[in-house]
Amino acid sequence: MLFQKEQVVFSQDKRSASPWLLILCCLMIGGLCAPAEKAYGQTYTVNSVYFQSGSHERRPTRSSASGFMQFGNPYSNPLAINKTMTIPQAWMPSPWPVNPTTQYVLAFVNVTGLPVPGGAQTFYPPFTVNNLPQFMVGSNSIVILLVYLPQCIGTNCGGIGQSGATIDAFDESTGNLVNDIFVTVTPDPPPPPGQPTLTDSGNNDGWVSTANTETIAAYQYITPTSAVFDKWVDLTGAQKPQPGAVKFTATQDSTYNILAFYKAPPTCTGGQVLNSNGQCAPPTCTAGTVWKPNYQQCCPPNCQYGCIWMLQPPGSTPPVLVCKPKLP
Repeated sequence: MLFQKEQVVFSQDKRSASPWLLILCCLMIGGLCAPAEKAYGQTYTVNSVYFQSGSHERRPTRSSASGFMQFGNPYSNPLAINKTMTIPQAWMPSPWPVNPTTQYVLAFVNVTGLPVPGGAQTFYPPFTVNNLPQFMVGSNSIVILLVYLPQCIGTNCGGIGQSGATIDAFDESTGNLVNDIFVTVTPDPPPPPGQPTLTDSGNNDGWVSTANTETIAAYQYITPTSAVFDKWVDLTGAQKPQPGAVKFTATQDSTYNILAFYKAPPTCTGGQVLNSNGQCAPPTCTAGTVWKPNYQQCCPPNCQYGCIWMLQPPGSTPPVLVCKPKLP
């Protein structure tokens, strides 16, 4: 298997030096010699999965045969920290033949554990020797997730039957599919008796029929994952990712494999808070007050230098919000 071959190659990185070289090294630097791998401390793990087309149970509990399916064996090796790392093309074979009728085509590469906002980066093919996934490694171990899409080859490709969109939600920051309710579908006419609406089918079964042209709109912010929408990703690569575009149009009688990408919310500063869309914004002020960004508080509109609660005598009115005077 290819994974076994790769493991043999990587094992060379972990090979200890010749005993005679170790003895010479220790003699030269006073016995402080050690195998090179001791300097690493962290690891990189490479994991390959494929995304299976068709209806798949994602809510209320994701089934074991739903979403990403493992193939091959994940492997780990020592990681050189605080350095730039490039993923070799040999680690990302595409297409990857698995049997006479099926091959796997690389859809994207996700790397988690990085010292960047959200802790992750995602890369999209095609890759060439001059355009490979490259990133800065910090002091943490990382996981390199290779996501493939099965593709039929040969003459016996029957498809999956009914046309539609296979959808799911992917958290870039963790490298995992998540089970949150994440879409609304329009138009969404009343279904036949005993059948779910298109919105329910999309959220629960990851499937939206395209008997008609449908607009699949992703939530800007999902809970309980607490992640913010980034973009829709067409795993076939037919449509390039459009960051921030929450609506995906699935045309009539067409078939899609698409993921809504989410990422960790931003860190709010300056007194702002995370709103219902997962964006940093001023807090909602009470009636009669407005947000004063220079003082990071809600004050009466005429306050130029901020405000403070003034306590009243016991038994009288509640505290009153008054303007602060200009400091000398």
